[in-house]
Amino acid sequence: MVTVSLPRPFRKPKSRAQAAALTCPATFLLMGGAAGSLKSSTAIEAAAQFRDNPNMLSIILRTTALELRDLMREADLLYNQAGGRMNWGDSTYYFSSGAR
Repeated sequence: MVTVSLPRPFRKPKSRAQAAALTCPATFLLMGGAAGSLKSSTAIEAAAQFRDNPNMLSIILRTTALELRDLMREADLLYNQAGGRMNWGDSTYYFSSGAR
């Protein structure tokens, strides 16, 4: 058995489901639920959680530009607090560790 040590979430989880997802040691985690069930917020938080790992690469896709814009606003607030900087040329957040 391999023991995985996860970094603590960057901010306090908003629900028990989000806390469970952010502390899950799985390599891949599938989440489902209705709109507003924090799936996207959890994905953004998980990326911030691993901001010190230079090998971390997180990709979030959306169907429409409007959906992406709303998500980018949320990410911008969190990632700026976590030390991330947005490169608007390639729509990528970069952290000092090399994580993106």
